[in-house]
Amino acid sequence: MPRRRPMNVKEQRLAFIHGCKHVFNIHGDKCDSNEILAIDPARGSTGWCYRINGKIKTGTITPSTHGFSKVMKVGGSIKKKIGKRRPFCVIEGYALNAKWGRESAGELGGVIRSILYYRQLPLLQVAPLTLKAWVQAKSKASIMLEILDRYKLKIDQDDAADAFVLQEVGNAAILMSKAVVASGIEDPDEIRVWLKN
Repeated sequence: MPRRRPMNVKEQRLAFIHGCKHVFNIHGDKCDSNEILAIDPARGSTGWCYRINGKIKTGTITPSTHGFSKVMKVGGSIKKKIGKRRPFCVIEGYALNAKWGRESAGELGGVIRSILYYRQLPLLQVAPLTLKAWVQAKSKASIMLEILDRYKLKIDQDDAADAFVLQEVGNAAILMSKAVVASGIEDPDEIRVWLKN
């Protein structure tokens, strides 16, 4: 199978415009407009953050069971958190360069994604390295300190802090998509100037 050539700059800008339109459309059609659920999946402790009308709740899901029953407990907790709501969902993507636990992470990620899929909830996947970059943290351990400094919010669990950052990324994606669609920009060259301003 031939390798796909990398996109040039113009194609990347066009993909950005189309991506913003897509986020705007699914957010309007599939979600409650002021709700975001962010999930940081991990077998030991799955972090979550729920944003409803600007109010933030965070926590972790830490089942005491082992094996696949632990995965199912996390899945059950996610279902309860969603309830009858229709949040815009954000999840941390897989750490593809991880040396250990990739199968377990895939199993948990698959269960969570299937729940969201069957509920027809849109999902924005965020690369793991984005979290540190988003809050300009020097290390994973300093993310909680950056959240405290920037947002004046004390979170004392790593996974809940990661979920909070995911929620911020999701909220920014929604705001950006609304702004791009409202601007009416279609030309890839115009988007560069618009973003710069």
